[in-house]
Amino acid sequence: MAGFPGKRKSTLVKYIVAFITLLIVATLFLCLYFVWLKKGLDNRKAENASTDSKDLVVVIDAGHGGSEPGCVIGNIMEKDITLSIAHKVEKKLNSQNITVIMTRNLDEYPTLKERGEMAQGADYFVSIHCNSNTYNTSAFGFECYYYYDRDKKLAEQLIQEARTKGIVENGMKYGDFQVLRDTDMPSVLVETGYMTNERELENLCSKEYQLELADVIADAIGSMEENQ
Repeated sequence: MAGFPGKRKSTLVKYIVAFITLLIVATLFLCLYFVWLKKGLDNRKAENASTDSKDLVVVIDAGHGGSEPGCVIGNIMEKDITLSIAHKVEKKLNSQNITVIMTRNLDEYPTLKERGEMAQGADYFVSIHCNSNTYNTSAFGFECYYYYDRDKKLAEQLIQEARTKGIVENGMKYGDFQVLRDTDMPSVLVETGYMTNERELENLCSKEYQLELADVIADAIGSMEENQ
């Protein structure tokens, strides 16, 4: 009987070793299962991207922001109008399975250099602004600026879309803007309207008119791709 406690101890050790071995095997099995599951999810994402995405990347730049309000009329700031329009363009393009990069999503001010850097590698760049003319408050209309020759086709398409949708436009113009100089893809700066014109300011603050402007920009980009 003197050896019995030793046998019990030996049996207990064997059970502990077996339990630890089983635990290690189960852990390895779970790790392999999660690796397999993640691989399957990654493959599914890749398949969805290849079938649903147009592989098109558009940078939408809401002009001004943060400490740079742009044109200010009373308590209405250009930076707020441009961001509101930019978000509507983003939503419209996303509905067409087009990837959108926003230079800003909030009331902040990326520098002009940073905006150009964010655009690198994209297919198109559109900077959204509002115009002003304190010397001629009757000035009115949608305008589009280009810098390089490669920008002209996109500018022409934007003016055509504005005209088709019944938006008063003043045509496309050459503009020496840093955000256009710093980009290496078709890029334009859109002046959506004159805040110094009372009637146009009312339009620019209207959700319905902002949606029309968003349609102009999104449809122009869509037409560019269709005509490639």
